Amino acid sequence: MIQLPWFPNELRPNARPHFMAKSKATKKAREWAFMATKAAQIFPPRDGPIRLIVVYYPKTRNALDMDNCVAASKAYFDGIAQALGVNDSRFVISPHIAEPVKGGRIIVEVVEQEARPIGEILASMDRAA
Repeated sequence: MIQLPWFPNELRPNARPHFMAKSKATKKAREWAFMATKAAQIFPPRDGPIRLIVVYYPKTRNALDMDNCVAASKAYFDGIAQALGVNDSRFVISPHIAEPVKGGRIIVEVVEQEARPIGEILASMDRAA
C-alpha cells in the first residue's frame, strides 16, 4: 500500500499555473510517489495488466470530479511506474472517493489484475487509513 499526500493544486487539469510552478509540482509529486513505492517494497507481476486501486481521501466535502482526480494524479502514477520498473500503460486504474480527512491523502494499492475482489481490497484499505 502506497500512501501519498493530496495532490498540489498546480496539478489539477483546470488550473492554469505558471509552467515553472507546474513543472516543480510535477517533479516533486513524481519523486514522492517513487520513494513511497520503493519504501512499500512492492513487486509487480512480470507481465499483464497491473491494477491500481486508488482511494482519494479529500481535504473537504466539496464535490470532486473523478476524472480530474485521476488526471491530477498522473505524476504520482509516473513515479509509481518508475519505481516498479514498468510502463504505466500496464496500469488499470480503479479510482474511488472516500470520506474527507484532515489534510487529504491518496492511498494506492497495487494488485495483480483480478487478484482479489475489489470490496475486500477497499475494506482492508479503510482499516489501514
